[in-house]
Amino acid sequence: MTYPMQIPPELFTLTGVILFLFLSLSTYFGENRFPRRLPYIYQVAALSGLLLLVFSKFVLPQLEESTRLWYCYGYLAAALANVIGTNIYLAVPKRQHNVSRIWSLVITIPSVLTSSYFVVQYGLAQTVLVSSIEQITVMAISVTIAICASIAVIQRFSHTQLHPSADQEVTK
Repeated sequence: MTYPMQIPPELFTLTGVILFLFLSLSTYFGENRFPRRLPYIYQVAALSGLLLLVFSKFVLPQLEESTRLWYCYGYLAAALANVIGTNIYLAVPKRQHNVSRIWSLVITIPSVLTSSYFVVQYGLAQTVLVSSIEQITVMAISVTIAICASIAVIQRFSHTQLHPSADQEVTK
């Protein structure tokens, strides 16, 4: 019997590092929509994720799988919270709803869905290493995030398709 290849929990940290670097680039070229120091904060967060990977690989390789899972998963959750937070920042305080829609379609939704896919695949492949309570918790959180993101996209598109004049009034 062949088993699927096991996904290391450090994949979550690596995904978070990539998200922070992408956020840094997108907020840097954001045409003064974001604070000037925000890209540098995201770069520091990405550097801390890389240090977390090095620390996990060389300093504490004897940690249990569940311990590595939770701090790697926490880092990914922090990266996703920043992706969603920048989207909310564009929509609420800056009142740039069109830019927020584009941001959610290009950055937020793909990030959430990709991360959810990795978490679900990890949960399915690690049934032996992770207890069922932890597995159910991680999978429930990721599925909930993916469902909420999908509902948000559907509501935005249905609102703009059904009421195009309401979107034009907001920009005036």
